[in-house]
Amino acid sequence: MNHGGVTWNTSLYHNVFRSVAGSYSQAAKNLVSEGYATDPTYATKLINLINSYKLYNLD
Repeated sequence: MNHGGVTWNTSLYHNVFRSVAGSYSQAAKNLVSEGYATDPTYATKLINLINSYKLYNLD
């Protein structure tokens, strides 16, 4: 998959895409469970930032 010149290995991020994860919070959790994020609290931190700044409105 190519997004603006950046090529993504979709098999690595499969469970992060909306079509699979279903929500931004599940996608954040999947980043940790799939090994992308090494900080075990990454999902919580990311979800808190999204909620704090109401970034879900941009989705």
